Amino acid sequence: MKAYFTRISVCLILIFSMIALPACNGADTTAPVTTADPGTLPHVHSYEEVRHEPTVDERGYTEGICACGDVITTDFTGIAEVDENPLVLFVGNSYTSYNTMSEIFRQIAVGQEIKVSVYAVTYGGHTLGEFADPNDAQGEKLKRYLDSKDPNYVFLQEQSDRPATAPLLFYDGVRAMSEALANENAEVVLYQTWGKKTGHSTLTANSWTHEIMARKLAASYEAIAAEMGYSVSPAGSAFLDIFTNRPDIELFNADKTHPSPAGSYLVALCHYATLYGFSPIGVSYTMGLDEEIALALQTAAHNAVFGESIVTDEYRTTSEGKTAENLLPKGNLSAPPSSSVISTGIKGDKGAVSASAVSTNSLTDSMKADLADVGYGVSIIGVRDMHRKLSVACDGIWSGGNASRLSFHFDGKKYAIGGTEDANGKYSALITYNFGDKVTLDAIGYLSGSMQGFAQAQDVYVSDDGVSWTKIDSACYDAIALSTIGGELTNLGKILKDSNGNTAAAFTLFDMGGVSAKYVRVGIVIGVTANDWDTNTYELIVYGSK
Repeated sequence: MKAYFTRISVCLILIFSMIALPACNGADTTAPVTTADPGTLPHVHSYEEVRHEPTVDERGYTEGICACGDVITTDFTGIAEVDENPLVLFVGNSYTSYNTMSEIFRQIAVGQEIKVSVYAVTYGGHTLGEFADPNDAQGEKLKRYLDSKDPNYVFLQEQSDRPATAPLLFYDGVRAMSEALANENAEVVLYQTWGKKTGHSTLTANSWTHEIMARKLAASYEAIAAEMGYSVSPAGSAFLDIFTNRPDIELFNADKTHPSPAGSYLVALCHYATLYGFSPIGVSYTMGLDEEIALALQTAAHNAVFGESIVTDEYRTTSEGKTAENLLPKGNLSAPPSSSVISTGIKGDKGAVSASAVSTNSLTDSMKADLADVGYGVSIIGVRDMHRKLSVACDGIWSGGNASRLSFHFDGKKYAIGGTEDANGKYSALITYNFGDKVTLDAIGYLSGSMQGFAQAQDVYVSDDGVSWTKIDSACYDAIALSTIGGELTNLGKILKDSNGNTAAAFTLFDMGGVSAKYVRVGIVIGVTANDWDTNTYELIVYGSK
């Protein structure tokens, strides 16, 4: 990932034993074996590795030196040759366009008498996934450029938060850009960005420091670079160095995220050193910065590019096999099915919608057992208290105010899907529907006053006997994981009315695929506290046919 690639110590260990082999023509095979005189064996090279740091005029390299005087040279730093006059394309957002960083990069190269042409396709806030999409306005602009030009090197910069907050989307974006560049004979360099300045909302929202965010970003960039065989320009690592050791040098704009002129100069230095393999210490172009400050920035860029990674074991990760697609709720519907709601007023085997137990403090054991009885139309396991009748979960009233809200607190235990308490169980609570007979199940949905009003991660199972349960993957979701990768559940909005003409503000619906079953069980994986309730869903509904 650095300009120094994996160093290889070349040790040629040759051990020859010369043996008189038996004849293959029927001759005597009992003749004694003789060994050649050890003095006639060829010399075996043993190389000691010596690393030569790059200078402003010479690329770095590694020498293998043998005691006999033989020398081999490997691992030159840099990617581009100084005499090729390449076309370098920068793709990114405002972190690339601020202070016209690509022109600063060109000026550094020109100052070292290196010819290079640069071009930038940038748009504020844009992601690599959007740039890779020809249907996106900026993606279409990039495609037009690639159709007309053949860049030799392409620097890719992701939206500044995404590799830390939603790495799977970042990985997918890099892969999408790889496909977009498939017809180009260009080498790709990933432009690793930096942590925000202390006080920025991204840091406070995630309880991060500048250092934590910097290491998370670096880990994601290095992971996908390893997968794709790309290089990394570690600008964010250089930022961390200056931020930590030279706080007097202001790298940030007033917004605590975009680069100051000094910050953009530091970025350009890293790009120059990564691409050409020369040390940036001593380059002639300083952008008019104070001489001492310019030297500090040049040194930080050198150390970031040619030194060790800032990624420690705590942050190191891999992108292999990780994709945001794996977490997207494939069954989240964009419209209700053509069938009807069949969960309103169901009475199960006991002829009653649910147990009538209510307690604003703590339910008794007998109340909990009654509420958990799957013989009712709707039952629940895992509650400490029940502030309104459980029957409101399927009575067809979802916007009548607090009186219609299913609200309870979890009892703090963990449950297996079968309903038994289990220290390793996945579920905080289990809500079960009993339709009294097998029905066809098309979709299951949740309605509330907002998309945070119901549990934020739930699994859905079906059963014919109430004992053995089959998971319906298309009906399961994890809104927390989805938001982590930058997505969200579909809110169908106010399209479903109850008998009073009322609607809920939030409505999300999941495909059940027409499966046939008597029971539906919802396992609440992660509860959300809303208005002091662990769950305050107005309504759970099921579409299908009886």
